[in-house]
Amino acid sequence: MNCRLLPDEKPETIRGELVTAIGDLEVEVRALNDPQFAPVSPINGEVTAAIRKIARDLWGTVTVVQSMGTGGTDSRWLRPLGVKAYGIGRLPGTPQERRQGHWAHGADERRPLRWIPEYFRYLRGVVHEVAR
Repeated sequence: MNCRLLPDEKPETIRGELVTAIGDLEVEVRALNDPQFAPVSPINGEVTAAIRKIARDLWGTVTVVQSMGTGGTDSRWLRPLGVKAYGIGRLPGTPQERRQGHWAHGADERRPLRWIPEYFRYLRGVVHEVAR
């Protein structure tokens, strides 16, 4: 079973919940690797403010939405060391491009080249804003 732990969940707590749910002490429940506990990075602060500012500067009234990815990320190794770690979106795209599979894990996981300069301006702006 692949358990995707939330940043503030402890592996031993999840293991205990699985043992309870299974209800059979003959079934061994153990981790195949050592999932590290990692504190949560704050969702408000300088990084979020920089993202909102640069998005507004580039695209006007665009809506910025915070989300948490369900896949693996290197932040699980950085946050226990005290590093606040964030993913900063992905290349812009249109709903039509998404329907055509031009998105992460789509049938055609490619992005149109026209978005690369725009995304570079966005990332560069966010990095410069946080570095001030």
